[in-house]
Amino acid sequence: MTKQADITVLLRRIREGNREAEEELYNAVYSDLLEKARRLMYRERPGHTLQSRDLVNELYLRLHFVKDLDWQDRNHFFAIATRSMRHFLIDYHKKWHKVQKCPLPPDELLRPSEWDLDLAVEIAKLLEQLKEHDPLLCTVVDMKGFLLMTNQEIARALDLSETTVRRRWHDARLWLLERLKN
Repeated sequence: MTKQADITVLLRRIREGNREAEEELYNAVYSDLLEKARRLMYRERPGHTLQSRDLVNELYLRLHFVKDLDWQDRNHFFAIATRSMRHFLIDYHKKWHKVQKCPLPPDELLRPSEWDLDLAVEIAKLLEQLKEHDPLLCTVVDMKGFLLMTNQEIARALDLSETTVRRRWHDARLWLLERLKN
């Protein structure tokens, strides 16, 4: 059985209430989650108080208490995990910004000259709308814009062609920019 199939089986067992499968899943995906967290943390300000492992542990705690989520497969799990880590960082930035009263790190997705908390909140809201409008577009934004995955990595993870990934990334950026201008 492939790693992807193994993870899907573990998710199914968790959905059925098997608590042992949670730890097996955590062990099976930990290195992948840590790599995704590293990619997210790479974009943070120097001297950030959170480390990649902290982000993965926070994610695990959040997912541990979500009992009613209907996990579909490995890709669904990683899409939810990515969004959860992104939301945690936005929440963290909100708290940090209130305490420090200083600008946040640049957002590479839209490349503004200075990171703005209002912009981060607006992007988070728009991504929730995008998820409702087109879940695949939102997943591509999460993977490309926040995890810094290459088109090839995304294509492999989502079982798409690289051309489709490029087209979906283009569509997603246009969708976001149109709504940010309004």
